[in-house]
Amino acid sequence: MCLVYHVLLQLYNRLPLGAFFRLIEDGGSSLAPASRLLQVYAREQNPEMLRDFYYSDDRRVESAVLSLEESRRMKVTSAGFLHLGCTNQRPF
Repeated sequence: MCLVYHVLLQLYNRLPLGAFFRLIEDGGSSLAPASRLLQVYAREQNPEMLRDFYYSDDRRVESAVLSLEESRRMKVTSAGFLHLGCTNQRPF
């Protein structure tokens, strides 16, 4: 599995983003496990990549779920400001 991650990340770094996503999407069932691994990796390490991947494949439901998950991580403080889970922040 580490080898698959390594190959995916190398392709991600070397190919234009659209070409990389097309390669994964057009691979059909033979690249389905790689697609799932990419999604697991991106969800934990690079949510922006996952958002772009869903957008490129017109996966509106998955994109909406990702947005909901991100918004759930945000908290609203009693003063009404968004708190993004950062610590040691000073007011302006």
